[in-house]
Amino acid sequence: MIICLTFLVLCFFIAEYAFTMKITSKCDVYSFGVVLLELLTGRLPVQSAELGGDLVSWVKNSISSENELKHIFDSRLQVNSVILAEMVTVLKIALLCTNMLPLERPSMHDVVGMLEGVKNSFNPRQTLENRLSRLELEIAHSQFSTT
Repeated sequence: MIICLTFLVLCFFIAEYAFTMKITSKCDVYSFGVVLLELLTGRLPVQSAELGGDLVSWVKNSISSENELKHIFDSRLQVNSVILAEMVTVLKIALLCTNMLPLERPSMHDVVGMLEGVKNSFNPRQTLENRLSRLELEIAHSQFSTT
């Protein structure tokens, strides 16, 4: 069991860790991307070759071979078009996080910002509040510029 757990933990780390033996913030971002993919797909990070092998490769291969992304997501989830759009956006964030080039991965700060953007862009109440705030700023600006 220890070997299996060690193998599963190691699958979160990628080539740069194997070469440098240093854990960096970019390794953390990669690992977080794998967790996002697990949540979206309902799959384990490492599976048998028949089931696609490692999750990151399976997702990337599935995206390139299929036109529709819906088949990638966990089939146990019942989603509407709004939720599906959110999931596609989170999938894009996960793919950024799991980029093979560490320098091309976003920082965790940027990842959090992107995820907050997903939450806000699909939250009708938040969107309304943003519009009202912008309207208030426009009104204040127009009053200020006319005086």
